[in-house]
Amino acid sequence: MKGKTDSEVSKLMQEQFGSSNSKEATIRLIDLDLPRTFPSLAIFNNKDSPIYENLQNVLDAFVIARPDIGYIQGMTFVAGLLLLYMQPYDAFRCFVNIVCKMSLIPFFLVDEK
Repeated sequence: MKGKTDSEVSKLMQEQFGSSNSKEATIRLIDLDLPRTFPSLAIFNNKDSPIYENLQNVLDAFVIARPDIGYIQGMTFVAGLLLLYMQPYDAFRCFVNIVCKMSLIPFFLVDEK
Protein backbone atom coordinates (compact mmCIF):
# COMPACT_ATOMS: atom_id res chain seq x y z
CA MET A 1 0.00 0.00 0.00
CA LYS A 2 1.36 3.28 -1.09
CA GLY A 3 2.95 5.30 1.69
CA LYS A 4 2.79 2.50 4.23
CA THR A 5 5.60 0.23 5.36
CA ASP A 6 5.20 -3.53 5.22
CA SER A 7 4.88 -3.67 9.00
CA GLU A 8 2.09 -1.06 9.00
CA VAL A 9 0.17 -2.95 6.32
CA SER A 10 0.72 -6.24 8.16
CA LYS A 11 -0.62 -4.68 11.34
CA LEU A 12 -3.75 -3.45 9.52
CA MET A 13 -4.29 -6.88 7.96
CA GLN A 14 -3.88 -8.56 11.35
CA GLU A 15 -6.42 -6.15 12.84
CA GLN A 16 -8.81 -6.86 9.98
CA PHE A 17 -8.75 -10.62 10.35
CA GLY A 18 -7.86 -11.07 13.99
CA SER A 19 -9.92 -8.75 16.17
CA SER A 20 -13.39 -7.52 16.99
CA ASN A 21 -12.56 -4.13 15.43
CA SER A 22 -12.35 -5.65 11.96
CA LYS A 23 -14.82 -3.19 10.38
CA GLU A 24 -12.71 -0.22 11.48
CA ALA A 25 -9.48 -1.83 10.26
CA THR A 26 -11.11 -2.73 6.95
CA ILE A 27 -12.33 0.82 6.44
CA ARG A 28 -8.76 2.05 7.04
CA LEU A 29 -7.56 -0.39 4.36
CA ILE A 30 -10.14 1.05 1.95
CA ASP A 31 -8.83 4.55 2.69
CA LEU A 32 -5.31 3.39 1.82
CA ASP A 33 -6.40 1.63 -1.38
CA LEU A 34 -8.70 4.29 -2.86
CA PRO A 35 -5.96 6.52 -4.35
CA ARG A 36 -4.63 3.50 -6.31
CA THR A 37 -7.93 2.96 -8.15
CA PHE A 38 -7.62 3.68 -11.86
CA PRO A 39 -4.52 5.86 -11.37
CA SER A 40 -4.76 7.27 -14.89
CA LEU A 41 -8.25 8.68 -14.26
CA ALA A 42 -8.03 11.93 -12.30
CA ILE A 43 -11.59 11.63 -10.99
CA PHE A 44 -10.50 8.72 -8.82
CA ASN A 45 -7.33 10.41 -7.54
CA ASN A 46 -8.90 13.62 -6.23
CA LYS A 47 -10.33 13.29 -2.72
CA ASP A 48 -12.63 16.23 -3.45
CA SER A 49 -14.18 14.46 -6.44
CA PRO A 50 -17.77 13.27 -5.95
CA ILE A 51 -16.95 9.90 -7.53
CA TYR A 52 -14.08 9.39 -5.05
CA GLU A 53 -16.48 9.98 -2.17
CA ASN A 54 -19.12 7.75 -3.77
CA LEU A 55 -16.57 4.96 -4.18
CA GLN A 56 -15.59 5.20 -0.55
CA ASN A 57 -19.26 5.18 0.50
CA VAL A 58 -20.07 2.13 -1.62
CA LEU A 59 -17.16 0.14 -0.20
CA ASP A 60 -17.76 1.27 3.39
CA ALA A 61 -21.44 0.31 3.08
CA PHE A 62 -20.48 -3.09 1.72
CA VAL A 63 -18.16 -3.73 4.68
CA ILE A 64 -20.98 -2.85 7.06
CA ALA A 65 -23.54 -4.91 5.13
CA ARG A 66 -21.29 -7.97 4.73
CA PRO A 67 -18.68 -8.01 7.51
CA ASP A 68 -18.14 -11.73 6.87
CA ILE A 69 -16.60 -10.80 3.52
CA GLY A 70 -15.27 -7.34 4.36
CA TYR A 71 -12.99 -5.53 1.93
CA ILE A 72 -10.62 -7.35 -0.38
CA GLN A 73 -7.94 -5.47 -2.29
CA GLY A 74 -9.13 -4.89 -5.84
CA MET A 75 -12.79 -4.35 -4.99
CA THR A 76 -12.21 -0.65 -5.66
CA PHE A 77 -11.81 -1.38 -9.36
CA VAL A 78 -15.11 -3.27 -9.62
CA ALA A 79 -17.05 -0.68 -7.62
CA GLY A 80 -15.30 2.19 -9.42
CA LEU A 81 -16.22 0.81 -12.82
CA LEU A 82 -19.85 0.52 -11.74
CA LEU A 83 -19.82 4.12 -10.52
CA LEU A 84 -18.66 5.30 -13.92
CA TYR A 85 -21.96 4.09 -15.37
CA MET A 86 -24.45 4.15 -12.48
CA GLN A 87 -25.73 6.27 -9.65
CA PRO A 88 -24.18 5.37 -6.25
CA TYR A 89 -27.17 3.41 -4.91
CA ASP A 90 -27.52 1.39 -8.10
CA ALA A 91 -23.77 0.77 -8.16
CA PHE A 92 -23.92 -0.46 -4.55
CA ARG A 93 -26.80 -2.84 -5.30
CA CYS A 94 -25.05 -4.17 -8.37
CA PHE A 95 -21.75 -4.55 -6.49
CA VAL A 96 -23.44 -6.50 -3.69
CA ASN A 97 -25.11 -8.78 -6.22
CA ILE A 98 -21.84 -9.38 -8.08
CA VAL A 99 -19.88 -10.21 -4.94
CA CYS A 100 -22.59 -12.12 -3.10
CA LYS A 101 -23.60 -14.40 -5.92
CA MET A 102 -23.25 -17.81 -4.34
CA SER A 103 -20.58 -19.03 -6.73
CA LEU A 104 -18.31 -16.04 -5.96
CA ILE A 105 -18.50 -15.82 -2.16
CA PRO A 106 -15.81 -18.48 -1.55
CA PHE A 107 -13.31 -16.37 -3.49
CA PHE A 108 -13.77 -13.47 -1.07
CA LEU A 109 -13.91 -15.35 2.24
CA VAL A 110 -10.71 -15.95 4.14
CA ASP A 111 -10.88 -19.32 5.86
CA GLU A 112 -7.69 -20.18 7.68
CA LYS A 113 -8.98 -23.58 8.85
